[in-house]
Amino acid sequence: MSYIVLARRWRPQSFKEVVGQSHVTRILQNALSTGRIAHAYIFAGPRGVGKTSVARILAKALNCTERNGSEPCNSCPSCRSITAGKSPDVIEIDGASNRGIDSIRSLQETVAYRPITGKYKVYIIDEVHMLTPEAFNALLKTLEEPPSHVRFIFATTEPHRIPSTVVSRCQRFDFRRIPVRDITEHLSSICRTEGYDVASDVIEAIAGEADGSMRDAETLLEQVVSFQDENLRPEEILNLLGIVDRSTLIRAMDAVISANFEECIAVASDVYERGLDCAKFCQRLVDLCHHLACFIIAGRSGRVTSDEMTPILQKWTDRTSLQTVQIYYELLIRAMDQIRRSSQPHLVLEAALLRLAQVPHFVMLPEIIKNLETRRPGAEKPQPGAFREKHPALAESAESESKKVLDIRPESPSGNPEKDWHKFVSWAAKQDPLLETQLKGSYVDTSKETIWTIHVLSAYAEVLKRKENNILELLSRFFSSPPEKILLEAHDGNNRADNGKGSFNDKKEIERRALNHPAVKEVLEIFGGRIVAVRPLKKPAQRPGMMNHDDEEKGDSLITGGVDEDL
Repeated sequence: MSYIVLARRWRPQSFKEVVGQSHVTRILQNALSTGRIAHAYIFAGPRGVGKTSVARILAKALNCTERNGSEPCNSCPSCRSITAGKSPDVIEIDGASNRGIDSIRSLQETVAYRPITGKYKVYIIDEVHMLTPEAFNALLKTLEEPPSHVRFIFATTEPHRIPSTVVSRCQRFDFRRIPVRDITEHLSSICRTEGYDVASDVIEAIAGEADGSMRDAETLLEQVVSFQDENLRPEEILNLLGIVDRSTLIRAMDAVISANFEECIAVASDVYERGLDCAKFCQRLVDLCHHLACFIIAGRSGRVTSDEMTPILQKWTDRTSLQTVQIYYELLIRAMDQIRRSSQPHLVLEAALLRLAQVPHFVMLPEIIKNLETRRPGAEKPQPGAFREKHPALAESAESESKKVLDIRPESPSGNPEKDWHKFVSWAAKQDPLLETQLKGSYVDTSKETIWTIHVLSAYAEVLKRKENNILELLSRFFSSPPEKILLEAHDGNNRADNGKGSFNDKKEIERRALNHPAVKEVLEIFGGRIVAVRPLKKPAQRPGMMNHDDEEKGDSLITGGVDEDL
């Protein structure tokens, strides 16, 4: 007798043998017990979850002559012929190869004939979504008013491609992906019955790799069994099949939670060298994060794939939080999409693991908001050093940066506040960037030592009045003899003090601005001249080619030059 593969040998022959589809089998069993059998069914779901198997079991139950309740006996001639695929009353049609209207017309011609041996003539059309629109239309009338002895069962993996006119004439059952635990238990049962010696780690890896498909799991198990005679270790067997093993996943998650960047790079390299699918590896990490999240929420009563994972999940729970695991979810899902579109997926995986390892150092938004709220008047002050305890690396970095900012000082203040005013504005802008714009065109009057009058543009006067305390604090940090009070007065930009003290009359500043003026550059380029001196004017002057008062409020100056002798 020829060899029969595991997937066929272990195909369920009764409703109780169907794994992971109790929501479907229970309804069908109740319908059989009460005699309320619909004339057409649609079995929709992923591949390898039992759609065709349940269709055959239902066909056997309908035609079984010794049925006990709702289960077929599997011993009468009708059941045996259906199991062997030889029953003339159960017609299986492949929708992919018989998809045209001619095939449906042939079916309609045989529908009128009564069953030969059983009570019902059952038509099982697999991959029914492959039928053409014309074939579906030809089938509508037969579906709406079929003969009493005919039952239709349609199986499909893409129910959205079936016309709504067909769906409305059928009872639809959605088959689910089979849980990993159920697949693991079923594979273990097969190994015990068949006498296979397969490690539990390998069985769990196969169950995870099958992605909810029992047929895929049984096929992978059969491949693993073929290596039994070679005395290979479980890791070697999984490597040969390209299956992600649990130890590598645990190693990766340990590296991420421990923020071990070197180990993250080593794991990514290992996955690449073993030829594993990086997208599947990320998917398995997502599954592991799911189990970790369930364990954090529900403790030991959460969803755990095996008892061996309990201490490992407990260790991770003590070192991470649900919020962190949620970020792992988001980053891994994003990485899966990037891996599928990348020509170098192993590099994307490496970057993703490094990014995950940095998550524990992130400061979460709720914590930032809480810290801001504690600064409000009347709010409870945070405990000293609380942030440093939670985030020592970030606290040290922040303190270092703040010291750099606070230590910024001008090179050599002259001691004259009016002359150094523009230097103060530049320095203050590093503390508050908005001040650079708001203090543009401003100057200061220090005739009263304890009360300084700051003349600002009228457009920013109201805004700066709300910042008086902040400006006063900055003045005290910058000048050696700061004022006790400041007054803000608005001006329109045309009445600037011109007493030789303000920032607009600073010689070096005027020289720099004058030399960079486009008109001056153009004169030098045309006449080949050179700058001899730059002197401030007592009164604004409008001269061709010279700076005027309206050019970006740069102040007035007189440029004295000469022409090269070779001209």
